[in-house]
Amino acid sequence: MFLHLFSADPDDPPHNKRTRGFVNNGFSFGMDATFFDGKCIARSFLPDYLLARIRTGQDATESGVKAWRVDIGLAARAAAQAAYQRIAAGDYGNPAAQSRFDLYLSGDTLIYLKEPCAAGDFDERFFLHIIPANPADLPADRREAGYANLDFRFVDHGADIGGKCVGLRELPAYPIDHIRTGQFVSGEGALWRVEFAAAR
Repeated sequence: MFLHLFSADPDDPPHNKRTRGFVNNGFSFGMDATFFDGKCIARSFLPDYLLARIRTGQDATESGVKAWRVDIGLAARAAAQAAYQRIAAGDYGNPAAQSRFDLYLSGDTLIYLKEPCAAGDFDERFFLHIIPANPADLPADRREAGYANLDFRFVDHGADIGGKCVGLRELPAYPIDHIRTGQFVSGEGALWRVEFAAAR
């Protein structure tokens, strides 16, 4: 089993375990597990510093391909939970745009919400293109394209909160003309996409 622990503060892990960006607490399930009532249970102790993300799963023994893997974004989960509570309370008003996900704007944060949702709803990569009011605000290498590219994976910026998928992306501080976002499958194109005025 592999167990990778990503700290919220990169200075927290011991110096000799920082080179790959995580602390590796991998273990052998056969040696470290308890078998009870037909169930296999293994326990791994976590460090006392704040974690941002946990990545765990199982390596295939011969091919080297991972048998399964899951990412648990702890910081993203806390932010997603707080955002959903504010949406449910009506703090953000109506969505700025709607498609497969509802999109809410709150200051410098774009919030994605789908309820109910299943794992397949966020498996594919999200694209997020920010078109500024003033093209000069873009870095020089993005001016020809005309937008800032903030594409992301949901597991890095969102969480499943009781069957509701909630994702958050921080937006650039400069004035934004409009936003283009959605999900795509490599080589196949967009699953869904929306474009809307940001008015900020």
